[in-house]
Amino acid sequence: MNKSYKFLLFFGFAILLTSCKDKESPEITIVAPAVDAHFTQGTFFQYEIKVTDDRGLSQIREYIGDVNGVASTEIVSSGTTSPKGKRAKKHTSSTGFDLSNGVTGEFYIWVEAADHDGKSMKASRRFFV
Repeated sequence: MNKSYKFLLFFGFAILLTSCKDKESPEITIVAPAVDAHFTQGTFFQYEIKVTDDRGLSQIREYIGDVNGVASTEIVSSGTTSPKGKRAKKHTSSTGFDLSNGVTGEFYIWVEAADHDGKSMKASRRFFV
């Protein structure tokens, strides 16, 4: 093989490798509750999230916390999920629980998602009790 063919082969392989890199972070949608929703103590609280990624999700963490993303000690609801299938591109979650009497204030639903290529995204939604 002469030098020009080797160069073209190498150049084509380099283009193929760079075109396969992940350019998008996961996308997070907090479907419910509505932004700044108000809930009453002792009632049932439910939230729903959808997470997608163009190349495949590796891990999703969801929890209730404060404005800075620190997990709440008043409302303990958290979970980490590894979506089924090595290259699962979609994840939907619906979580519900009773809001304890005595819990009041401003809270946030926090969702963190990472894909198999190391890209990550974080989203939150504020609500009040």
